[in-house]
Amino acid sequence: MDLNGAKYPAEGMFYTDIKTYEMGAGQKVQEDKNRMPALACLPINSSWFWKDDFPTTPVKEPSKLVNDLIIPLNNANCNFILNVAPNKDGLIDDNALASLREVGKLWLNKGPVNTLPKLDAPIISHNLATRKPSNSSWSDDMNIMDFANDDRYSTSWVSILQ
Repeated sequence: MDLNGAKYPAEGMFYTDIKTYEMGAGQKVQEDKNRMPALACLPINSSWFWKDDFPTTPVKEPSKLVNDLIIPLNNANCNFILNVAPNKDGLIDDNALASLREVGKLWLNKGPVNTLPKLDAPIISHNLATRKPSNSSWSDDMNIMDFANDDRYSTSWVSILQ
């Protein structure tokens, strides 16, 4: 899975068999046109990784999660992944639990979705990004930035404002 899949042309699969959309980065499924298996993701809080203010900061509205995300995305051949970060004790904060309970009450599984149309095989190639210049606007949470561009998952980089 490549969370940058939405950057590639919509007509094909590149390096994966699931088209991915990182909604927090502004990527959006074209609900009326998508015909590929897809997934989209968002955190229930303001970011993916737990912060000290999460227990007291409002989470995303359950009715909006269900009506604006889960239902329309599922109807567009897209699974929705909702991140709920555990706190320092490894537990889910009460405000997030309450929201998840409400989502469970609001969302009704209507059974299997339509079968996807037959698609071409994913386009694959060697890593075209190896040793190429790159840029980023991502935070320092894990220094990940797709693990740099040297084809080694043991390296990462941090951008520094100058």
